[in-house]
Amino acid sequence: MNTTARHGGRDLFYNRLKWFTIGIGAVALLIVARLVDVQIVRADQYEALADRMLTRPIRYLPAPRGRILDRDGRVLVRDEPT
Repeated sequence: MNTTARHGGRDLFYNRLKWFTIGIGAVALLIVARLVDVQIVRADQYEALADRMLTRPIRYLPAPRGRILDRDGRVLVRDEPT
């Protein structure tokens, strides 16, 4: 067995490991770039969006409950608006 065949598998492994590491590094770089974009570059825009979502006016609708009657039809509880 010659030295090229012996080291060929090892070289292939290290070549694949190198490209895998480069790929993981590229993905990590993309994630960091997105975090910088969201938290630093567009922070004011997202803060304004959050404020608009949290400070919507609330409309209260009347909710009449009706009366509660006993079996003879007498009113036990009636609705009183507050």
